Amino acid sequence: MLSKRTQYALRAMMYIASNQKNNKIGVNFIAEELAIPKQFLSKILQELVINGLLHSSKGKKGGFYLTNKNLNSNLRQIIEIFDGDSFFNGCVIGLEQCSSENPCALHAATAIYRNDIKKNLEVNSLKELAIQIHDNKMSI
Repeated sequence: MLSKRTQYALRAMMYIASNQKNNKIGVNFIAEELAIPKQFLSKILQELVINGLLHSSKGKKGGFYLTNKNLNSNLRQIIEIFDGDSFFNGCVIGLEQCSSENPCALHAATAIYRNDIKKNLEVNSLKELAIQIHDNKMSI
């Protein structure tokens, strides 16, 4: 359902949120911890920086980090950077003209599911997810 770039972006952001503890985290470390190709992850993280959801600094003590404002971001914002809004609004069978006014055969059956996913991804902030990951020892 989600592109590999989006999956990696979500994992990286949740990892940074749950592990930064006032320190910046380097791309090499994140890539190794999450088993993501470094070059691919580097491009993904830079895209998140460009879109203001992540920050970075260069140098010996450089790396990626989240501000308090970033920690209040939600997963939908990350998904939309890489996959646009088609994940939330696109036709499940790929028709370009599918809508409430011109529905496909599966439109009604998937609308509730799609709206529930959208709502759940908007409700939880990265900060809340980081707490859940830490407290419940969840995998990322």
